[in-house]
Amino acid sequence: MQLKNSTYKGIIPIGIFIGLLGIVRQDMISYMWGLFFWAMFWAGMADVEGLKISLLKRAIKGFKQGCFFTLIIVLIICGICIFTPFISIEEFIKGVIEPFYKYKKIDLPLPVNVYGIIFYLPILLAIISLIVLLYKNRKRIIRANTPIFWKEMLIINLTLNIFNYSLLGDSLSFLLPSILLSSLVLFNLVESDNEHL
Repeated sequence: MQLKNSTYKGIIPIGIFIGLLGIVRQDMISYMWGLFFWAMFWAGMADVEGLKISLLKRAIKGFKQGCFFTLIIVLIICGICIFTPFISIEEFIKGVIEPFYKYKKIDLPLPVNVYGIIFYLPILLAIISLIVLLYKNRKRIIRANTPIFWKEMLIINLTLNIFNYSLLGDSLSFLLPSILLSSLVLFNLVESDNEHL
């Protein structure tokens, strides 16, 4: 982030791979795009020591990074759809939209049994981890311009975004991604503060 073009160069391969993922797994592209878009936005918002950039300029910087990432994905998907026989744009759009009505939307379970508690556990852990992270930042245990802060923010962001996938079906396979990510959040909650000093 301290070099002018290094961030954008790093975004290009991520955009390419997410674009390729969208060709073979259209049902995941919206989730993966959301995960990385917000990760790049918040990374751009980081108050890097020595740059003296205002909050508004950092917000614009983060938004530009997310837009650049989106542009790479769109170019990859459109290029493959137009110039190869693998998939058409119509098939791609259908693959993105279809999961939202193909799978049965679940009725949100009440947290009165084991499944209900497990269902809400990822989002609960993410919220608690966010509160703890902001508290540590306020107490100067973790500074907002350090990699560890944005690593934790990224995991929280991933957990909250991928939780949407669990709303498509009532089987464990839909809930499993958010459970796995929330386990990383759990490690953030219990690790020693001395590691961040």
